[in-house]
Amino acid sequence: MMMAVSRPRLVVTGYSRGLGFELVKLLQKEHDLTFVGRSEPPLRNDFADHWVKWDLSRVEDNSVRSSLLSSLQQSPGRIRGVLHSAGLVDPVGEWAEDSLAGADAAMAVNTLCFGKLVGWWLPSLQAFSGQSLVFHFSSGAAVNAYSDLAAYCTSKAAVLMFSRCLAQGLAAENVAVLSVAPGTVDTDMTRPLAHSDPERLPGLQKFRDLKKEGGYANAGDVALQIADFLFSEEQTDMRLKAHGKLYDVRKPGEVSQ
Repeated sequence: MMMAVSRPRLVVTGYSRGLGFELVKLLQKEHDLTFVGRSEPPLRNDFADHWVKWDLSRVEDNSVRSSLLSSLQQSPGRIRGVLHSAGLVDPVGEWAEDSLAGADAAMAVNTLCFGKLVGWWLPSLQAFSGQSLVFHFSSGAAVNAYSDLAAYCTSKAAVLMFSRCLAQGLAAENVAVLSVAPGTVDTDMTRPLAHSDPERLPGLQKFRDLKKEGGYANAGDVALQIADFLFSEEQTDMRLKAHGKLYDVRKPGEVSQ
């Protein structure tokens, strides 16, 4: 009986659809995966991968911690990255008192659960024999204000600052902290923005214009760019340069402070 070849492991969120799903399809070729989220993974190798169910909007729920950390015993020295693809764009619209509940969920999913995962897994990432990764999908909304996306912009700005602070205490050669803006990608999350009502949601005009001009990128194409940036040897120097900064895949070779 042949023994399975030991492969590096990634902890991933936001894998069930959209850009995260396209990225997972590529990463699964060379990595074992620990899926973390509400939905059972659509792509799953029961021998190499496992799923820990967690409603990411409930960051106070620590019941998943033991299930997650048990995989450390199964994968000693093989935890190569925490990849946070999950994102929540709601609530959309003019800010009002009843926006607060939705804003809590957006902050939890977009920012706080990422912080928890990093805290739980950082010692393992530091023990990896090579460059490991802490990665999240950033956005132009992290540095630009959209009046009808207040919660999304705020939570994306917060996770970008968290990543910058985290990077200051870590050597990029050991753990690269990467905030990657994919541009506006054609997914279930972004399509409603393009088809929104101009009178009710005037702050989303950029997305309506972009869709009309054919500026929404294909998720599969963008996933290929990101997978290459994260894991190819040719991009090692670029990852060092992007450590703790904002990297836009539409501007290869550049980073912003």
